[in-house]
Amino acid sequence: MKQFTLLLLLGLLFTSCNNEKVSNMEHTIDALQKEVTELKAQNKLLKDSLLTTNVESRLLNSQLIGSPTEGKILVNKENKINLRFQEDWRLPPYDVYQIIENGEKITKKLLLKQQTKPFFEITVFPKNKKDNETKLEAVFDFDGNALTIPAHMNYHLE
Repeated sequence: MKQFTLLLLLGLLFTSCNNEKVSNMEHTIDALQKEVTELKAQNKLLKDSLLTTNVESRLLNSQLIGSPTEGKILVNKENKINLRFQEDWRLPPYDVYQIIENGEKITKKLLLKQQTKPFFEITVFPKNKKDNETKLEAVFDFDGNALTIPAHMNYHLE
């Protein structure tokens, strides 16, 4: 009987020690899972930041190139001009504005909204031979910060 009681006590002692070890391991596993989740979130933020920086850098080094659809631009006629970014990749959304200067007053007229293709088309209607330029801006929004790519086109009118 003494041996049985001794074995029972040793078994309970061993079981209680193992329960404590298991409990400690469960807490450690929970803490490690939380840490992994936090690290994954930080990694995603860093990847997004690098991607945004890369896109901004590529855009800052790009140009808008325009050419008339018909080969020439005529006075008192609606003319179409094709514009494209020099790089051929899907862009983040951007808006296109025409810059209108009237003396010292400068206004922006929204022409196209939420474009993503590297090309677009605008229409110009020159009223006389002195009306031979168009100024545009492609504006990208990066988390509330505007990145502007200007375009200034002078053309010979017929």
